[in-house]
Amino acid sequence: MLKNGDVLCCLGDSITAGGVWMAEVYQTVGAKKDIKCFNCGVSGGTANGATNYLHGFCLGRNPDKVTVMFGINDICRWVFSVNYKEDNALEVVRSAIKRYAEKTEYLVKSIIEYGAEPILCTPPPYDEYNERAEENLRCDSYMAECAEIVKALGEKYGCKVVDFRTPMLNMMTAKQPISPDRVHPNADGYHIMAQIFLYEMGEIEACDFDTPFALEEWNAARREVEKQIKWLDYVDYNAMLGKHISEGWGVPEKIVACRERYETFENKETYVPSCYKFYIENSARREDLESELVKLTVYPRRINK
Repeated sequence: MLKNGDVLCCLGDSITAGGVWMAEVYQTVGAKKDIKCFNCGVSGGTANGATNYLHGFCLGRNPDKVTVMFGINDICRWVFSVNYKEDNALEVVRSAIKRYAEKTEYLVKSIIEYGAEPILCTPPPYDEYNERAEENLRCDSYMAECAEIVKALGEKYGCKVVDFRTPMLNMMTAKQPISPDRVHPNADGYHIMAQIFLYEMGEIEACDFDTPFALEEWNAARREVEKQIKWLDYVDYNAMLGKHISEGWGVPEKIVACRERYETFENKETYVPSCYKFYIENSARREDLESELVKLTVYPRRINK
């Protein structure tokens, strides 16, 4: 149960960074309680990567509760592509899942030691079950392993576990809650996730998967600012994280690298080059955007009081 005044931070990969299921959760609980919700997802993120930015990026928000949901990038699913030429796919994945278990446990322990409550979420299934144009990597059995790891950690540390996988898997052919890329939920899928989370947290009495969710104006404005920050986060906490750690790169070095990488893309309108372009033009505005996000992370009844 979310308590009045709680700060909820959501740690994860692009399924969290996209902000869609979080926006519904925040709008629903914001109507009833003075809850503040911050998106600590990073596109392309992994449990391993998150160990490097957990404290400043997430715990620095002083949360009461932190959702943790990784998996789809942790399993190194790309080794099952026809374009992967090595013969060590299973070895790579087994090592990756072991690392996922270790790093997820580190995140859980760190959140508890900080004094916040972890809420562990099983990642949605990979859609290997429907006909799609996207290559089928047939890696959902490894996502199932990630879900079991999450459940075991929840039992070990006495944490709440929200199971997204099981109900979404049961709907995989009927509702098809995953988008054509086989990885990210579609609008229906994100709505299903939000309803499951709200139900498991005791915020609603029953899940309503059929009534479409609509952003209210205040929430849409907040989400626009949040999306811009997520573009900066992709560069700082994913694309350039390794260079930041190993070579001490700051913003100037990252801007140079962004310019170089941006020019290598034929289609500059896709997500990654768009993030590089935005970082080049707006990295100096991060503090202003963060400030605006905090201002907008207040339900309308409290604004101007």
